[in-house]
This record gives sequence, C-alpha cells and structure tokens, in this order.
Amino acid sequence: MSIIPCSQSHTLSTLLKCYLRQQVYSLREAFIKRKLRQMWRNPRPAQEKLLRQFIARDAETEYGRTHHLGNIKNLADLQTKHPLTSYDHYKEYIQRLADGEQGVFLGEKTVRFGVTSGTTGAGKLIPIVASRPVLASHTMYELSFAANESFGKPGPLQRSCLLFCRPTVNHTKSGHLVAPLYHVPDDQHLMDMSNTPSAGFQLSNDFESNYVHLLFAILDKNLGLFLAPFTKLMVRAMKLIEDNWQTMLDDITKGRINPDLAISDEIRRDLNAALTPNPVRAGTAVYSGSYASTETFIGTNLWPHYPQLKYCLLLHECVFEFIQESDCQEENPKGLLIDEVVVGQIYELVLTTRGGLYRYRNGDVVEVVDMHEKCPVIQFKYRKAELLNLRSEKVTAVVMQSVVEEFTSQVAGSKLVNWTCAESLLLADLEGETYEIFYIVFLELENVPPLEDTTKWAQKFDKILRRHHQVYSLLRNSATIDMAHVHRVKPGSFKELQKFILSHSTASVNQYKSPRKLRNRGVLKLLMSNVM
Repeated sequence: MSIIPCSQSHTLSTLLKCYLRQQVYSLREAFIKRKLRQMWRNPRPAQEKLLRQFIARDAETEYGRTHHLGNIKNLADLQTKHPLTSYDHYKEYIQRLADGEQGVFLGEKTVRFGVTSGTTGAGKLIPIVASRPVLASHTMYELSFAANESFGKPGPLQRSCLLFCRPTVNHTKSGHLVAPLYHVPDDQHLMDMSNTPSAGFQLSNDFESNYVHLLFAILDKNLGLFLAPFTKLMVRAMKLIEDNWQTMLDDITKGRINPDLAISDEIRRDLNAALTPNPVRAGTAVYSGSYASTETFIGTNLWPHYPQLKYCLLLHECVFEFIQESDCQEENPKGLLIDEVVVGQIYELVLTTRGGLYRYRNGDVVEVVDMHEKCPVIQFKYRKAELLNLRSEKVTAVVMQSVVEEFTSQVAGSKLVNWTCAESLLLADLEGETYEIFYIVFLELENVPPLEDTTKWAQKFDKILRRHHQVYSLLRNSATIDMAHVHRVKPGSFKELQKFILSHSTASVNQYKSPRKLRNRGVLKLLMSNVM
C-alpha cells in the first residue's frame, strides 16, 4: 500500500475504510458489466422483465386497482391499457403518499422525496423508493467503467472533490425528507471518500461552498476525482479558481480560510483545523458520465473521448417508450418500444419508473444516434418546455444557441456571457394586450465596442435565424411572425436571474440550469428591467 497514490488528508481510519471499499467495488465490477452487457444484447426481454416487476409491486395499490395494472402482462398491454401521463396525473396520489397514507400507488417503501428544479416550471415532488438508493450506488459503478478505461482508474486511497452546496430541505407531514435528488446527507461513508471536511458540506452559499471544496482539492496533489451533477458546474468551478487563485494560495500559505467569506464561526473553526499547505496540482480530464433526472437514471456515457455526448440506455432503471418528434404535440400519440426505434430519428422520451410513474412524459427530446449491442444510444436534443413555438415553427434551444453564437461572433471583440429567450405572449401578460407576435432575446455580452450600433442587432439576428430555420423564415416572409426583439442586458443580469429563480422556486444551486426560455412574468420583468 505504501506505493499507491494516497490523498494526504487521510487519517489511518479513513485510509483503511477507503481501501477496503474500493476492493469490494473492484470485485463487483466484472459482475455488473456482465449483467449490463446481457441486457444491452437483449433489450426487449430486459424491459419486459422490469415491467413485470413494477406491475407485481404496484398492482394491489389503490392506483393499481383503479388503472387495472394487474391486467398488464407485457409491454404491448402497457401501451394499450395505460394512458400516457404527465405529472398532474400523479399529483394527488403523491401528495397523499407524502401525507403518510399507505397503499396509495407504490407497493414499495418510500424513503424520501426528490424535488425537481422548477427552473422551467413548477417543481415536482418525486417519490424515492427503497430500492433506488441501492441502484443509484450500483449505477455509479456503471458510470465509472468507461472513464476508468479511458483515463485510468483512481487509486483505492485517492479521495474525491464533490462540489455540493447544501440546499434548503423540508419534510412532509409524514416526516419524509424533501430534497433534490443530488443531496449529500451527513454520511460518514461519504466523508471518508471526500477530501472536504464534513463542515464544508454544511455551507449553503454557492460561492463559499465551491471555494472551500476547491481549496481542499488544490491541497491534495493525489486527488482522484472531481464530481459535480452538471459539467457546467465543473467549468464554473474552474472559473472560480481562475478568478480567485491568489486568494486561495494566500489561504494555503497561512493555513486558514479567507476571513472575508460568509462562513459561520463554528464551520470556519472546523475548516481551519483541517487546513494544511500543499502544492497546487493541475491536468484534470472532464467527463460527463450520466444522463439522469429526478425521476430516474436514463443513460450512461460509454464513450468519454467522443466529441458529442451520447448515452447508452440503462434498461434496468426504467421502461422506455419513444414518441416521434412529429407527434410530440399530440395528446395521445403512438409510442414505440425499445426495439422499434430507428437510428437518426428524433423522439420524445416516455418513462415508466421505479418511482411509480407509468408512461410518464418527462419532456426530454432525444436523437437515437447509434446502437450499442442492440440497445439504442441517444443524444439529448432539447426540452419541450424550452421550445419556441408561436406558429408551429418549433425553434429548439439548440438552434437558438447556434444563432446566438453566430450573432455574437459578428459583434467585434465581444464575448457571450449568457442568453435566454421569451415569446411575446408573455410580454402581453406583463404590459397588456399586444397583437404582435415575436421572440424576445436577452444577451449578456462582455467587451462590446463602445460605438457598437445596437439598433441594428434585431436585423442581424433575424437574418441569421432565418438562415438556420426554414419554417421561421417562411413565417417571416409572410409576416406571420414579426422580427425578434434583441436586448442587451447589464453585466451581472444572469447572476441576478439565478438568485431570483433560486428564491422563487424549488431549485437548489446544485440543480440550477440557466433557462433558455422564460415562462413566467416575474423573470421576464426582471430581465426587462436590466435592458441597457
């Protein structure tokens, strides 16, 4: 063990615990890989088996009897005997479950409730059943296979940096915890694996929590992994180091946490006690290992070096159906099964999950880009909630991202900080009746030339958008849609937007995703007030 890379922050106790756990994980790895390969080679039987497990579990609940789950024997029955659903279909059942009523619609013990971010709509309460934490741990091994093979497996004594900001949590009437899926409890097992002292996980301010996690990561030249729920949070963390490296080096030199940080005396004392100097390290590969939501894990990335993210479906996590993109706006379209999709086609996902959601439309739209064994491999395209769709033109966030980037490149010397859009119907709600129909685009840019003529931005943006989207161009030619209104907002506007959304939604910092389409008047009013 003396020649194995070892994180310097270990005590003898944590060192031994980490080593033993990693050996157990290594022994399980071959079994898990073999099981996954069998499912990917035989996806339809794997999905049939999983559905039977769900039906056997839930058939005798109130929901199961009302919706005749016992009569569903296979995937074909599921499609003909159970409707497609949205969250509203389950809302009353979930609330009764949260209030402590038994036998409502889940035949398995609920251990806590996850809550969706609410950044593109109202937050949703999602039951987390007893088997799911076990499977989440199981899934973490799946996510590590490809990374280990591509980047090398971390040593059994190397600790991890887990970027986490403690969210505000609640409890149901029945006493169950309500928190985001990405929630780090006060767990000694996690503390043993993390190089941040336990006090660092009590911080609820975004900047302070990331600063502390990164400071202890810098101290550890044998750090094994950086972990975060979203790749962009990792990029933001690297920007934090870039902007604050001198202060962090000063903290390391003096062996104390920056006194200007908003940290309580008790937490500061515990952090200072654990802080010791160490050389800075660099050179870390970034890898997006999973595609997941509060409702379920969806896929795992087996191709770390592929330039575009793609994910192989996890067939033991949920039952998958696929709605063709052309039918996405229909109320009850036909769903395709796992072995009926076509490479190159785009589909809306429909999920039957361990949390009791049957044929649930989660709003994600994906493209099937390949097959692994016989299992579909998908790329995320967009969320239906972020689709710009005034006259059935269906402009996706992917298209708008390309348009915004091309437009920004034509503003000499400028750098895009962030962007978002809205539809003029929302502006009508804010300012009164309007007969014009158009997009509203908000751009936060740095280094804009002082003499830049922003009055011509709308025409430039419109020209680019027409080139990127044929249907939009046709609607503009017929004057069915008016020219987009393009606004430059003040520096810091999107940070202000984040604070507003976090304070008016169920989202935590760990869940936050900058919205690409504004859907309520409050956020629109905020950005309109920041227009330059």
